Amino acid sequence: MKYYSLYFSILLFAFSCSSKKEVEIIEIETLRESQLYAFQNVQAYMLKHKTENEKIAKQYEAKYESALKENSQKALYYLKRAISLEPTLERYKQLGTFLIDLKKYDETLAVYELIGETHYSDRTEDNSTDVYLFSEPDENLKYEQLVAHLLNDFQPYMLKGRYQEWKDKLLSDKRISTDTSSVFYKKLVYVLNDKEQKDLTFNGVFHYIKDTNAVFEISQKTVSDFEYMYMDMMDEAFKDQLDFTDYNSFLFEAKGKENYYGSFNFTHLHKISPSFIAIVYSVDTSATACPKDMRHIYHRLATYTPNGEIIDSKIVAWQAGEQLATMKYEHGTFSISEQKRTWKNVYDKWDFDNFILKTESIGSKTFQILPDGKIEERSTL
Repeated sequence: MKYYSLYFSILLFAFSCSSKKEVEIIEIETLRESQLYAFQNVQAYMLKHKTENEKIAKQYEAKYESALKENSQKALYYLKRAISLEPTLERYKQLGTFLIDLKKYDETLAVYELIGETHYSDRTEDNSTDVYLFSEPDENLKYEQLVAHLLNDFQPYMLKGRYQEWKDKLLSDKRISTDTSSVFYKKLVYVLNDKEQKDLTFNGVFHYIKDTNAVFEISQKTVSDFEYMYMDMMDEAFKDQLDFTDYNSFLFEAKGKENYYGSFNFTHLHKISPSFIAIVYSVDTSATACPKDMRHIYHRLATYTPNGEIIDSKIVAWQAGEQLATMKYEHGTFSISEQKRTWKNVYDKWDFDNFILKTESIGSKTFQILPDGKIEERSTL
């Protein structure tokens, strides 16, 4: 929307001998696109023009409705035009919903921040300074604003105090939960299940494991993959509800420790027999914000009894400096292939300008999970 001055021609026909046509040009002030989400600009425009452009705005609103099915970008243009002529709460709400459908989440947030939050104003009659542009948001508007936040950048604090009230609605909202196997959906479910309802037994771990196939691998490409924690572990306000380390007691690394706060992911699960299962989890010790090929990550395979006791465990894949190892797993048997990475400079985990020159194979070993859950190396003979 590049131009915001509207010119409307009113044709006045003078029925004289010469039949001359006279054109009267009327200039109408509108909001610029850069002003559509700026509280001060929108408020000033509304106070100045009130409903004087209502008729023209409705014409653009009708064009928006007509263009919806055939051309979403043109429809968006018409709806913004209507708002630029006559800003109303309903039009902004309509715009917010439409922008979510178009997956324009940043702009959606700008809409809801404008109409759903208070702003400083020195134009009120009662001398109040924090006011809403239209009125205090209702429950539906608050919910839509939450959806926009979740889709834009999922953060647990957004659900504070509302996760039980809106739990069913959020989990059935097709805009945010179409893929129940997605990481996003699993994160949402995790946050919405408060600690009293969460299964803190060993079975509760199963809910967070994405891959339950009996055949999988951790390749050179995926060995550095890691889903970083989606909650602020330092945020005491949410620690009781959101601390993923509720399950850290089941890790090998937590043995003999009162508390373990390492960064970890559960990644694979294979139910080998009724008496034990195999779980693979990754642990990250990387430098903050390092490049992916400089992450320090290892993957541990552990066998567990049904109540969560570790029978045996082994680190099966890793990446750290010059060291690299990958793993292929198939029905309780797995092979580990070790490699050496040569870097341009002497490796330092904090030197992010370094890069890999070559990767060489060192060798491989094969292991088997025995019927009692113990892990044993297989002879190459």
